[in-house]
Amino acid sequence: MMLKNKNWFIKIRYGQNCGVFDKTFCPGQERDFIESVESLMSTGKIFKNDKSTTVVKTHFAGKDIVIKRYNYQSLLHAVRHTIKGSRAQKVWKYTKYLIDAGISTPSALCYINTYKHGFYRTSYIIHEFVNAENLVHFISHKLLDDNASNRLFTFCDKLKKSFKRHKISHNDLKPANILINDRQIYLIDLDGMCMHRFHFHFVHRHNKDLEYIRNRILPDNPPNKN
Repeated sequence: MMLKNKNWFIKIRYGQNCGVFDKTFCPGQERDFIESVESLMSTGKIFKNDKSTTVVKTHFAGKDIVIKRYNYQSLLHAVRHTIKGSRAQKVWKYTKYLIDAGISTPSALCYINTYKHGFYRTSYIIHEFVNAENLVHFISHKLLDDNASNRLFTFCDKLKKSFKRHKISHNDLKPANILINDRQIYLIDLDGMCMHRFHFHFVHRHNKDLEYIRNRILPDNPPNKN
């Protein structure tokens, strides 16, 4: 699967940083953003902060955004990602793949890789902020009425067909990774997503995704379609 259009992004090298930006995100301010990304994180609203990742909501260039930083872990980890590419770069790619495939996911605005002495150090993926609740909220507050359930079934059906067509697996389909608002349903957390070269690998992972959809995502009973 190829991205349809490569004219929408710009590559920036700045100091020990290398970034790829959607041209519509902050035109002319890309270097300013790279310089300020850590200060933006320090003043933003923390969604998650653990050993591997830190996720923050903040604001830049007139937009509400979510920054996910993949934290430095070890020299071996740094060498591995210097060779194979960063997790932020991977999520950027799969975000664009999903959107091209017609699957709703928050738009990726840019990613940044930082280096030290030529080796990968850490990376950032920046998405648009989507004002929505995750599926855990809907389940725990019993908000899945027939309308929401119908939308969820339709979304999952589209997800399954698209994954099968493009031989993609998500590998972490749980309620926390489904966002819902009045307009749209979104798939998030693409860190574990994989596009498979070999059919037998895809079949195994796809069956896992289907199992997660049946047992974690969908309501026990399909909504009444009369």
